[in-house]
Amino acid sequence: MCFRNDGVLRAGTRHIGVREVRRLARGSGVLRVLAGRLWITRKGDETDYFLCPGETFAHAEGECVVIESALAEPGTIVFWRPDPLPWHARLAREIARLLAGPPTLVKETR
Repeated sequence: MCFRNDGVLRAGTRHIGVREVRRLARGSGVLRVLAGRLWITRKGDETDYFLCPGETFAHAEGECVVIESALAEPGTIVFWRPDPLPWHARLAREIARLLAGPPTLVKETR
């Protein structure tokens, strides 16, 4: 296993090379395989997952997930889209929306 920099997969389209291991950040997001085959391992889960092009993996907040290419050459290409807000900010936004009640329609008068 070899980690590049801190080993965290950055947002956007990325190439996962042979014997290159990356981990997903602790925040939630969606991972899509664009080319190659991806091997996914989650802490506490005895099952390993293999994704093919076009398949996605929904990463939950706080999960410890490690990914690597399941192919020899040329590796795997993935697109990682982390959620833009941490879970507590998304929760606060949803609570505020619910507390505000239904939208009020204002009739225009002429």
